[in-house]
Formats: sequence, C-alpha cells, structure tokens
Amino acid sequence: MFYLAGAHHVPRRYAAYPEELAQGILDARLSLPFIALLSIGILLYLVEVGKRWAVAFATVGARSS
Repeated sequence: MFYLAGAHHVPRRYAAYPEELAQGILDARLSLPFIALLSIGILLYLVEVGKRWAVAFATVGARSS
C-alpha cells in the first residue's frame, strides 16, 4: 500500500487508512450482491421496455403508411 500510494501521487502519510474506514470494507462487500441484483433488475426492465417500445413503434409506423 505504501508504494501504490506514492505511485498515484497521494502523499504517503494519507496512505494509512483510519480504523473507521477499514470497518466500512465489510459493509461495502455485503452491499455488492444487492447492487448487482439492482443493476440486473434495471437492465431487464430496460430490455423489456425496449422490446415493447419497438413493437409499439412498428405498429404506429405501419398504420401511418
């Protein structure tokens, strides 16, 4: 960690994380499956809306011709 902090132009005195921040790692790891589930749900929703929009758009285009 010491080397990477210096390589990314972060002062090395800030490379050591406080105890409060280190405890947040568990929360971040626990929230990851829920974030993935939410992202998959949003993706499925957008795919379904896109399919229905394409059908509706094709129907409107066929009627106006």
